[in-house]
Amino acid sequence: MNDLKTTNGLTRELIRKQPEQAREIFDGLPLAERAELVMSRRGRDRLDLILLSVETGELVQALPAPEFWITLKEVDEEDVVELLKLATPDQLLHLSDVEWWHQGAIDPLPAAYWLMLLADAGPETCQAWFNRADEELLIAAFSRFFRVFKIDPDNEGYEPWRNLPNLWTLDGVWFLQFFDPHVATVIERFLSQLRTVEEMRYYALLDLVELSVQTEQEDEAYRFRNARLADFGFVEFDEAMEIYRPISDSELAKMRLKQAGSPGFAPPRFPLALVEAPPLLARALALLSDQAAYEAFALGLASLVSRILVADSLDLARLESLTEAAAKAQSFIELGLRRLGGDDEESAARALVELHPFALFRAGYSRVTELARRTEGLLRAGWPARVKLPRGFLAEDGEMLQGLTRPRPQFYAGADAEGSPVFREFKSAGDVERAGRAVARVETLGLLFFEAMAWPEGEIERLAECRPDGEVSWRTALATAAAQAFAGNDFRFAPLTAADARVALENMLTPERPRALRPDVVAAFSARARAGRERLSAAGPAAVEQGAELVVEALEKTAEEARELDLTGLDPRFFASLVIVSGA
Repeated sequence: MNDLKTTNGLTRELIRKQPEQAREIFDGLPLAERAELVMSRRGRDRLDLILLSVETGELVQALPAPEFWITLKEVDEEDVVELLKLATPDQLLHLSDVEWWHQGAIDPLPAAYWLMLLADAGPETCQAWFNRADEELLIAAFSRFFRVFKIDPDNEGYEPWRNLPNLWTLDGVWFLQFFDPHVATVIERFLSQLRTVEEMRYYALLDLVELSVQTEQEDEAYRFRNARLADFGFVEFDEAMEIYRPISDSELAKMRLKQAGSPGFAPPRFPLALVEAPPLLARALALLSDQAAYEAFALGLASLVSRILVADSLDLARLESLTEAAAKAQSFIELGLRRLGGDDEESAARALVELHPFALFRAGYSRVTELARRTEGLLRAGWPARVKLPRGFLAEDGEMLQGLTRPRPQFYAGADAEGSPVFREFKSAGDVERAGRAVARVETLGLLFFEAMAWPEGEIERLAECRPDGEVSWRTALATAAAQAFAGNDFRFAPLTAADARVALENMLTPERPRALRPDVVAAFSARARAGRERLSAAGPAAVEQGAELVVEALEKTAEEARELDLTGLDPRFFASLVIVSGA
């Protein structure tokens, strides 16, 4: 496919400096192509292209409803009002479907905000939205703002509600009592405009609000709203969760399509416009010369993003949520493509044609479920299950493993300000790679501490007892044992005296500050730990290499902490990467 952002030379510079020339090029294209170009741009660039055309209204109305919403989210409020004037009733209704709801109920504040913008756009825009909205939505929404009272001809002026606060009327017959006076003027203005163009339906609405049960109407309105959003992939939660179900190679083979069919309309382009595609996916898309195949993929990708929004319980009204979901969709599709054909872009392009984005996403996300199964086996029957580990021994890798063992695997994203672990959804291939490295590191630690060092029973626990918080990580334990050796003692998991710690650091680190590991330290340690290295080699060459990497990581952590310290005054209380006992 051609890069839509530069098609026909419609660059930002041309549009802004030579608008007449740009308009001639742009309006010479068919409407569908102009809509595609608009959907490929972001923010002000998108608006500039819309306003460039002499057929601005037709162009706006050619945008799928989600693309229209994205356009509004990225421009100034005054531009929003002008675009609302051009919108179709379906586009307007989509705004209330996305913006107004929170946890199954209408949120009055965003609803009032968008009613204000509709009123700013004028009576015709208010009328277009009002006539397209279902009766249940109208009743449920306006019941959130006011109660309705009507004069009693037999008791006029003395009705019980006359002394209630925040009363308002347009005609002296129907009175509205607003629950929140801060939004009353907004709703009053909308209703005033609506009455000028839809007087009969306006009074019918007041009659219905007066007589209806708000909760029942809201339940029905929510059901209708969900049915409309389902057309854009916003399915029920249980169905959306299907994208996280693992998929085997044999299942993937059965799911390959004969050919892709065009959806028959310009599909949303926001998943490709909001975020930059990963390398393999980008190259594969560039090889898609068939327009129908490209449009089928774009439509499937948009539906996938909608399912991610539902499955991950993201806020539909935030553009950041859409961007996050689009990035996640593309990242796991990229993993799926690599699972099927490595880095081969031609194989990837064929997969884009033959497999639905759902299947490609599942193929990629299966990496997460594979890691979860691997972690469960490791913690249930592996080395961590055979010993009592000190608190914090596995450090951040242990937190990562805990996240993977949750009913729905989650990514460990670090600690919050109070030090509590933060878990979230896996968002990208980078998350999967980090989790994979954590699992592999814990597996290697088992080889290192059990095969090479025969897990010194009780010694590591005693190290933890020497720490005020009772915690000792594998890095600290390993660095302490190595420091014992560099201090001239046996390689053992025992706390260092302050004197031995100074000797060890002087032997391990360069003398000048900022200090670093001496170039020969790793080789010297390897020579001293020959017996352990030979035992580790029984697990294969990779185990020796990975074990050495962990030793280096532990020693470098010590070097980093000591880089600017005065070793003559080493204070054990403020040196965390080694276990040093005070008073010696």
